[in-house]
Amino acid sequence: MNTILIVDDNKDNIITASAIIKGGFIDAAILEADSGKECLRIVDENSVDLILLDVHMPEMNGIETCSRLRFSIGALGVPVILITAAHTTPEERARGLNSGAEAFLSKPIDPIELVAQAKALLRLKKAEDRLQDKMLLLNDLVDQKTKSLSHANNELQREIEERKCVEVELRKLSTRLVDLREEERKHLAVELHDRIGQNLTAQGINISLALEHLENQSSDIAIVRERLNASSDLLESITDEIRDITTNLHPSILDDSGLMPALEWYAKQFSEMMNVEVQFSKPVKKIIDLPSKTCLTFFRIAQEAMNNAIKHASPKMIEIDLSQPDDNVLALRIQDDGEGFDTFKSFNLTENQTLGIIGMKERAYSINAEFEMDSSPEQGTTVTITVNLDDTIKK
Repeated sequence: MNTILIVDDNKDNIITASAIIKGGFIDAAILEADSGKECLRIVDENSVDLILLDVHMPEMNGIETCSRLRFSIGALGVPVILITAAHTTPEERARGLNSGAEAFLSKPIDPIELVAQAKALLRLKKAEDRLQDKMLLLNDLVDQKTKSLSHANNELQREIEERKCVEVELRKLSTRLVDLREEERKHLAVELHDRIGQNLTAQGINISLALEHLENQSSDIAIVRERLNASSDLLESITDEIRDITTNLHPSILDDSGLMPALEWYAKQFSEMMNVEVQFSKPVKKIIDLPSKTCLTFFRIAQEAMNNAIKHASPKMIEIDLSQPDDNVLALRIQDDGEGFDTFKSFNLTENQTLGIIGMKERAYSINAEFEMDSSPEQGTTVTITVNLDDTIKK
């Protein structure tokens, strides 16, 4: 149904135009206005499809009203037919069309011409409305596709950045692993030379002196006994040194007795060596047998976390808590009361600290465990590793 607004200050002219419109449009809705001001109000409050506008009206004539309609949101795209006196100059017609009207009709109105003009303009308006709807739909689709592409692009950029960061971390970790191997080899060589080599040299001297005294019949047997006793002590010391070195490289208690005894033993040893209080808590019930890799991973993360605390945080106490929060979940928490650091400013950490954290993460992820680190300045640091035992046993 079309809504047509007839604007004229003469009631008879409105009646005539209304009759013609009703004759040409059976279902048309007719709105009436007796002034330009009333016309503007009706257009703002109603949806209008066509306006028949008389040119000669008091206060605000048709041409001025038509000009103002072009600035009204309700009149956007609404065609206007100006109706004027029979003798209208070309200049007046041009001024009317320039004001925004689509057509001109002269009085007396020819019914056939009015209906034909109205139908043509309404067809044009409907075509423009359909085009506008399609343009709005197209704009919505473009906006949706743009947002979708923008989101996909952002996700892609994020993945690229994450991959770059991972690649950098992996390169650092790979380099650090090579360096660590070399450092371990060097450290082992130094340990063997300085601690065991010197003792072996002294042992050789003692044995040589003992042999010399045995060859000299005048030698006092007490001197030989003293040298042999010293050799025995050195051999015992060498044995202890070798045991310490091999234990640090790989504690046999981990293979022989399992994770819980190994952690308990290490807590005691660490406390004595570093002169720091270490508290160890363990679950009440016995932990089922775990794969060696899981035991080693938990043990190494505990070692790394505790060594990091001593190197960087100066703690007075370290807590090790091995627990089973659920039947099929095993968790290890290492907490210190040291200096701590701001996790949101982890770029301030030294390279060794950063690589230490990366190493612990990589160890945890290698057994499908969850790794968490929580720290804040003057509040200490907590490292937690959690693993699903069902997944671990399957592995």
